[in-house]
Amino acid sequence: MFSGVRITIMENKTDMTRAKNLLTKFVRAIAQERIAIEDLDTREKRVVTKAEALARIIWSGALGFTEIVDGGKRLVHRPDKTFIHLIYDRVEGRVGTTDETGKRRIGIPDKISETAKARANRLVDKNKQ
Repeated sequence: MFSGVRITIMENKTDMTRAKNLLTKFVRAIAQERIAIEDLDTREKRVVTKAEALARIIWSGALGFTEIVDGGKRLVHRPDKTFIHLIYDRVEGRVGTTDETGKRRIGIPDKISETAKARANRLVDKNKQ
């Protein structure tokens, strides 16, 4: 699929940031492209964005669905926790993960309170001796 494509490893943080921004830009542009879908219940065809089509797939996965496979056999897909969590995160606002909070910069009030605690602990330790 990608024959002739040369992949290089970017060591520069600025290049990585630019690459991520470009990827985001292209993903957003592709999400706005329009495609035809067919409603499986009504067999009605309509044109939607790829973003809407993807959102409908995610909702179907979260709610569970039944599909008819070869020979008319019904295949029941139970609600999927992964899709449920994905929707919940988007609707309610995503909570930072441990990795994200570990990398977070400490604010000035937190630094001051940590410094004050350390100073107070040193005084207590000094007075114990």
